[in-house]
Amino acid sequence: IALAAGVSIAYFTRSLEATYLSYGVGIFIAALVYGVLAVYLSSKIMWSCALLALITSWATQTYAWSDDAHSYFLGMNYPLRMTFLGGLMIISASILTRFPKTKTFYNLTWYTSWIFFLLSGLFLSVSGNLSYDVWSAIKQGRLFLWALSYTILLIIVLIYAIKRQDDTLRDIAIIFFLLNIYTRYFEYFWDRTNKGLFFALLALSFWLIGKKAEQIRSRLSE
Repeated sequence: IALAAGVSIAYFTRSLEATYLSYGVGIFIAALVYGVLAVYLSSKIMWSCALLALITSWATQTYAWSDDAHSYFLGMNYPLRMTFLGGLMIISASILTRFPKTKTFYNLTWYTSWIFFLLSGLFLSVSGNLSYDVWSAIKQGRLFLWALSYTILLIIVLIYAIKRQDDTLRDIAIIFFLLNIYTRYFEYFWDRTNKGLFFALLALSFWLIGKKAEQIRSRLSE
């Protein structure tokens, strides 16, 4: 059903002789269709297609509306506007609980939105709100405040998840916290450390984290 709907919408937009400036609109229509079908069929797979189409439509259409030279839209580069969308999705997720037919999609939307938000934020912490040309010409140390802000955000999300007793969100925050540490490791030590030593330390850290995680798991299962 998802494939049939997608193909139908694709040929519908082609029949209108649409240019790349309206590709995002076509994908957004697909997101709406998937959403309606998901509610009608009570299908979480269709709802997942709707979320993916929504994200893709935002990425596509904002690029079409941006300055092609730097890909800025309303002063935001790609990572920043993806993070912005993720934040809106998190805030909007609670609306689903108000309607019986959409309540079943709340958890899927909630956690998908958080993963998308934190993943976009991770890319933002690396690039800042800079174009690729500017970013590639500076040292990563100049983006330290972005990295620090992202780390603080992860701590806040982790505390929020623990207080909310949301184990899934807590685990997501921990995973991204580890990704954040390794991202900073690659950022600041890749060019300054012997590659053999670099990967030896990386392997050692994996072993230590795995050992600690196993100890915690064993303690919780007792």
